[in-house]
Amino acid sequence: MITTSLAAQELMEGWSATDPRMRARAAFPLFAAHGTQSTAVVYFEVEPGDHLGRHTDSAEEILLILSGEGEAVVGDERRPVAPGSLALVPELVPHDLHAARCRDA
Repeated sequence: MITTSLAAQELMEGWSATDPRMRARAAFPLFAAHGTQSTAVVYFEVEPGDHLGRHTDSAEEILLILSGEGEAVVGDERRPVAPGSLALVPELVPHDLHAARCRDA
């Protein structure tokens, strides 16, 4: 059995020199180096107004939104997401996640 805690993860920051809104912090709680065979879990945080960055992965992925609101982009589809939302990303399909900007109080 492989176990871990999200609270124990050290987040690495990533960004794009050509897109100032492509910025996120991420950790890899479970992946091949921990003994998984074909699964990876990526934990990431995206600040309001920023996005993860369009990319593909070699495995199916499930986006689980824990807090905040935004928009999941999978292939040519765009759907709003909020806490408790899940979005399925098939393997090798381009995808992105945009965090909504904070509304004025």
